[in-house]
Amino acid sequence: MDTGFEPRRRIWSALALVAAMGLGAFAVRTVANAQEPPRIVGSSPLYGLSGATGWINSAPQNAKQLKGKVVLVDFWDYSCINCIRAIPYIRAWADKYKDSGLVVIGVHTPEFDIEKLAPNVEKAVSRFGITYPVALDSNHAI
Repeated sequence: MDTGFEPRRRIWSALALVAAMGLGAFAVRTVANAQEPPRIVGSSPLYGLSGATGWINSAPQNAKQLKGKVVLVDFWDYSCINCIRAIPYIRAWADKYKDSGLVVIGVHTPEFDIEKLAPNVEKAVSRFGITYPVALDSNHAI
């Protein structure tokens, strides 16, 4: 007894296969046409450090000095509890891996006007035991 389900199943299977092939071709075309992200190798991705209004624990840093090193840039604020909680870990990484080429640069980006004052940041750097370079980003230019 023929119920007619077998021919229908073949038709649906064929339609599913054609649809899958069409979607696959669409995906290949989309990937081929996608633009690659800009490369930072050979460029100067740290040029923004020149926007610092001052430096603590170091002379100004630039991309040329840091070429070939692994650079961790930590944006922080001395009144931010999450920033404060991260400092011991960042300090430990800076100490542990400095001989392996890791350079840690803190970028103090103040939230409030009182935090823009360099003496206040210097006190915080001392209080938190930060020995790595800290760029002052009082104008939010970095």
